[in-house]
Amino acid sequence: MTVTQRKPQHLPDEIQTVNEPGVQYQCDSCKCDLTHTIRIKCADPVCQPEDGVDICPSCFCAGKEFGRHKRGHAYRVIEINSYPIFTEDWGADEELLLITGLASHGFGNWKKIAEHVGTRTKEEVEKHYTEVYVESPNWPLPAMGRDFEIDPEEFHERKRRRISAMNAMAPPPPKVAPTSAP
Repeated sequence: MTVTQRKPQHLPDEIQTVNEPGVQYQCDSCKCDLTHTIRIKCADPVCQPEDGVDICPSCFCAGKEFGRHKRGHAYRVIEINSYPIFTEDWGADEELLLITGLASHGFGNWKKIAEHVGTRTKEEVEKHYTEVYVESPNWPLPAMGRDFEIDPEEFHERKRRRISAMNAMAPPPPKVAPTSAP
């Protein structure tokens, strides 16, 4: 099997609002972490150069103004779609990252895809893709219309524990450079 690397293509705005792994968001006013929570994005052209302006709900509600950002500017609410859609333990945000990771890195490149998802190991990503997509009775689509009776707070707490456990793992040792025999 050949694994190919694909160049990232322009993604629609709906997909770009999902947090990419490694990308950290913080409030441009109070500097609090917004990576895994709802945030407000200023949509005024004066605030658009570079990365734009991200604001936490508290600063937004307080009408904070800073730099070129003013309280009357147009805005967008950026929400993390973290709720189960195909299995009880994978969120819609992770499913979307899985699909965009497959498109970007090629089928079978599970390590790169797992890095793209950011909250799963390569084994979890491969197993999930096989079980949900490949073994689906509607292949290549997953089984649709499932309903999960899981409390959103419990779902988010499981995700937080999983991310904390992944962050606590020791990084793999660096690979030893190959040497040739004398």
